[in-house]
Formats: sequence, structure tokens, C-alpha cells
Amino acid sequence: MSNLGLNEFEDLFLRFSVLTRQYIQRPFEDNFKNEISPMQMNALGLLAINGTMSMSDLSEQMHVTKQQMTQIIGKLSDNDLIKRDFCPDDRRIIKVSISPKAVTLLKNGIKRFSDCANNPLKALSDSEKQEFIHSAETIISHCKVNP
Repeated sequence: MSNLGLNEFEDLFLRFSVLTRQYIQRPFEDNFKNEISPMQMNALGLLAINGTMSMSDLSEQMHVTKQQMTQIIGKLSDNDLIKRDFCPDDRRIIKVSISPKAVTLLKNGIKRFSDCANNPLKALSDSEKQEFIHSAETIISHCKVNP
């Protein structure tokens, strides 16, 4: 238990959040550190999940300004990791999608993380993996993944 006087659910959420960042998210991001930044990886992940998105929608989902999104997308575009297209109906709208090169980059990073010896998810038994999948699907279904 934490020293914050939280109920069991709140305490577990706090511990899960901190430990997930420390042992899963950061090590996963480290698989890309010589290739793309965590923000760029997040943008590619959202594009991989949602498909083509407008720059505005992507910046909204990432909680960054449009100016920051322009810089992120610019760097990804410079490395041929995304495709940018203007909306035919309104040229002010820029649509972005993940490139085949980025698909390969993400797949390789996920594979490196999965194969990493200190990946805590590797220690899960088959039944625990199924429980994790079910829990993750439940949480994802309650999130606004595709607003």
C-alpha cells in the first residue's frame, strides 16, 4: 500500500501505472531510441492502430499542439516513415498514414522487446497471458481508442 491513504483500487492503479512505465513502456521505447523518439513512436503507433488520420486528429489524440505535431510528422516524413496527403475536398487538411518502412520498424521493435530477457511479460504463464489479454481488451474497450 502507498502512504497516500488510497483505497485498494486506487493504490493498485498507482502502482500499476508506475511499474508499467518503468518495466514495460520505457524498455519498449528503448528499442527505438536510435531510430525514433518516444513521441514519434506514439504517432506511428496511433497511425498503425487507427489508419490514416488528419494531422488535427492525431495531435488531439496525442495531446500535443498542431505545431508540435507538424514537427513530429516532419521528422517522420524526412525518414520515409509516414505518407502525407492533402484532402482532395479541402487542401487545408493534411492526412497522414504509416509507411511500409514504419511497419517494418514497429514490427522489429516489438519483436526485440518480446525477445528481451528482462521483459516481465515473458514470465507470464499461458493462463496469465490469457488473463492479461482479457484485462487489456476490457480496458481498451472502455478507452476512446477511435473517437
